[in-house]
Amino acid sequence: LKDALLVSYHRSRLQHTTAGTGGMLAVGLSEKDLENILKEHVNVSIAAINSNKAITLAGEQESLDELEEKFKSMGVFNRMLDVEVPYHSPMMNPIKDNLLESLRSLKGNETTIDLYSTVVGEKISGEQIDNNYWWRNVREPVRFGETFNKLIENDYKIFIEIGPHPVLRNSMSECSDHNKEFHLLQTLNRKEPEPVSYT
Repeated sequence: LKDALLVSYHRSRLQHTTAGTGGMLAVGLSEKDLENILKEHVNVSIAAINSNKAITLAGEQESLDELEEKFKSMGVFNRMLDVEVPYHSPMMNPIKDNLLESLRSLKGNETTIDLYSTVVGEKISGEQIDNNYWWRNVREPVRFGETFNKLIENDYKIFIEIGPHPVLRNSMSECSDHNKEFHLLQTLNRKEPEPVSYT
């Protein structure tokens, strides 16, 4: 618990110092589809790969605004996210040294259950979760789709999205191309009363 609070506090504190430097844009395209488009927008990078049809971009707001108009003209789904911080992008680089120093005491522990990481897209050991791991978590793209598919391949069948609303449900459905049955649950849904329980 102490380590979790340490990470939560310093990660949030330091990322907040980048507020106002950029934004984020969700796009209904694949990573491959975006390759050539992003060559013309060097101030924008891929922040999350949620499925082969759902990418989140991060970068300078002016460039994101240009891309928003471009995607609209192409008839491609896109939505500007209501955030002040360009997470998982080069704009996190100024906080690297401070984050590494603030989390230097983290050593990680041996895992007792399977742990899959969206930083690397596969199963990892808890002993790998040190300050360098958390820096990668802050800076590198979230590999949600890749990680989810790995879980499906390894016969995991029940998934619970913990949060105020199931924002990744569609991505989970888009990710799986293995024709394996799986079930998606959520802790909360903003369209339903909070006391509802799922059985």
